[in-house]
Amino acid sequence: MALLDNGGLADTLTITEADVPEAADVGLLHPGDIFSRRDMLHSMLIESSNNAATTLANQVGAENFLAQLNAKAGELGLTNTHFFTPHGLDIEGLGASNYATASDLVEAAIEITAKYPEIWDISRLSEYRLTTIDGVFHHQITTTNKLLDTVTNWPAVIVGGKTGQTELARKNLLLVLRDNKTGGYLINVVLGSGDNFADMIALTNWVYQSYEF
Repeated sequence: MALLDNGGLADTLTITEADVPEAADVGLLHPGDIFSRRDMLHSMLIESSNNAATTLANQVGAENFLAQLNAKAGELGLTNTHFFTPHGLDIEGLGASNYATASDLVEAAIEITAKYPEIWDISRLSEYRLTTIDGVFHHQITTTNKLLDTVTNWPAVIVGGKTGQTELARKNLLLVLRDNKTGGYLINVVLGSGDNFADMIALTNWVYQSYEF
């Protein structure tokens, strides 16, 4: 959200050494590559590239970016959320870790649904062809959200969502559904899971078995 509030997504950025601290990152970014901010947003949201998140943060300054994130959280009343890194990874020796509660994530999802639907539009893509700014194919982005193509028995469509995983946080998943009958939204959050996809399926099945829409 903070990213979309500041600057056009068509603006370009050039990858630097500072943007790619993780050599084995799924984003396969290299110093000198030039992309649009929109394409880096695709890499961050679909394949969960930490280097893409770092690149977007570094464009405005990492500290400034984190200040914007935390200011946005405060604006939305997310009192149990705080960001220490732009990518959400646990940093050894930092002395603090990013945190959020399920209820805060639901509130953030409501805000995204109402005001930033492009985030969900991107996050529900199973694949995306990433090209540099001059149209040269870079690599095929593949989603980290296994539920996009595997769940077909819910009376709803997936609007969007996001996976997340660190050693401390374990496996997590936020999923937004739109009910076929009512058109209303169902927002489910799984945190600290050993199998976030299985738990999300079980949670969503329970909702539809327990409530009439």
